[in-house]
Amino acid sequence: MHKLLRNGWILLSTLSCVILEASFTLSDITPSTPGNNQGVLSSSSLSSNGMTLIGGKYGTEPYSPLAYFLSPSGEVIILSIPVSGLLGGQINSSSLESQGNTILGGSFALSAGRSNDLRNPIIYLLDSNGMISSPITPSLPAGFLYGSISCACSSAQGGGRTILAGVCGNDAQPVLPPPSYYNYPIAYITDPWGYVILAIRPSTPYGEQASINCSGLNSAGKTVLAGSYGDLGIGTQPLIYLLDNQATITRTLTPPIPAGARSAFIYSASLDSVGNAVLGGYYQSGGLGGRSRPLIYILDLLTQEIKTVIPDVPHDFNGHIQGSCLGSNGMTFLCGYYYPNGYPLPSLPLIYVMNNAGVIVSTLTPSINSIPAAKQAQLNSCSLDSNGRIILSGFYEDSHFYRYPLIYIISDYALYDIKRIEPIYRNEVLQATELLRRAGL
Repeated sequence: MHKLLRNGWILLSTLSCVILEASFTLSDITPSTPGNNQGVLSSSSLSSNGMTLIGGKYGTEPYSPLAYFLSPSGEVIILSIPVSGLLGGQINSSSLESQGNTILGGSFALSAGRSNDLRNPIIYLLDSNGMISSPITPSLPAGFLYGSISCACSSAQGGGRTILAGVCGNDAQPVLPPPSYYNYPIAYITDPWGYVILAIRPSTPYGEQASINCSGLNSAGKTVLAGSYGDLGIGTQPLIYLLDNQATITRTLTPPIPAGARSAFIYSASLDSVGNAVLGGYYQSGGLGGRSRPLIYILDLLTQEIKTVIPDVPHDFNGHIQGSCLGSNGMTFLCGYYYPNGYPLPSLPLIYVMNNAGVIVSTLTPSINSIPAAKQAQLNSCSLDSNGRIILSGFYEDSHFYRYPLIYIISDYALYDIKRIEPIYRNEVLQATELLRRAGL
C-alpha cells in the first residue's frame, strides 16, 4: 500500500524504499567491515576488472586499511590488505594506471601513542587479477619525520606511471604542543608496479606550510595538484600546481578567495567535459571556527583563467565539498556535507550537479533517516563506474560517535527520482540487485 503525499512524492508502506525528492535515482549501501568495526571510506576509482575500488580505514587508532570492490551489479566484496608488520594503515587514494594495475596510496602509523599525528606514506599495487601487493613504504625527503599520501592520478608521462601526492613534515621547531607540526607538499612518481622512481617536493608561496589534497590529469597531458598553503592561525589559502608531461611543475597558482573570507581549502579535483579542471572545497569567514561555505574553482588549463563558483547551501548553513567526478551525462558531480542546523552537528550528505558553464543545475540532500542509528553522515569521494553510475563514499555516525562505511550510487540520470534503499543485515553479502528485488523495483 502506498501513500501519496501532498507534494506529489510517494511514500511506500514497506521499509525497503522511499522516494524522497525529485532528482536522479540514488541508492545507498552500508557495507560491513572486518569484525563489524567502525570504518570510514575516503577514495574510489575504477579498476581494470570493471569494478569500482573503494578505500578507507576501519577500527580505532592506529586503524587498519580497508578496501572494497563494488561490482557493476552492486555486489560488495571486501578485500584483504596486508600490513606486513606495519602499525595499522589507511587508504586515502587510488588510481587506475594505463597498464591495468591500480595504485593505492595512504599512510601507516609510526607509534601507537601518536598514531593520528605521526604517519608515513604507504603504497599498494592492485593488479588486474585483483591481487594486492605487500605494502611499499617510500622514503621521505632528508630531514622530514612523517608524511601521508592524499591523492593519486595517472601520470602524463605514460608507461603506467602514477603521481601520488600529499604532505610531509617535521616538528623540528615546535612552538605549541603536538600536533603543531610543519607540513610541506610532496609528490611521488611510481612505475607500473607502485615503486617510486622520482620524489618531488614543490616549493610553496613565501616558503609557507602547504599540503596537496587532490589531483587530476587532462587529455592534453597536464596534471593538476591542488591543496592549500599558509597557517591555519593566520589564514590558509588555496594552492594549485600545474605539471607537464615530464612531471615538471610549470605553474603555481594561488586563486583569490571570496570577499570577506579568511581561509580557503581545496579538497577535490576532476575534469569537466571540455577539459577544464574543477576544484572543490570550502572557504571560511570570521575567526577560528567561523562560518564555512562550499567553494568551486573552474580552471581553464590552456589560459590558466580561473572562475569562482559559490553554490548555495540548503537552509543557508555551513557546507564543505570533499570529492568530485565527471558524469556520463557531461555534468560534474561534487559531494560533501552540510550542517542543516548550523555548525557543528549534525552533518548530512550534500551533492551538487554542475554544468560546464559553472551553473549548479541540481542540489541533492539525501536523507539518512532510514539508516538504523545514523545521526549524521558525510561524503568524501566521487567516481564514475563502468556502467556510467556515480559512486559516492563516506561514512555515517551514530549517537556514540562511532563511524561506519556508507556508499551511495546515482544512476538513471533521466528518471528524476531518488530511491532510498534500506541496508540489509551486516552479515549478509550486500547486493544492490537483491535490494531492488526485495523492494519490488
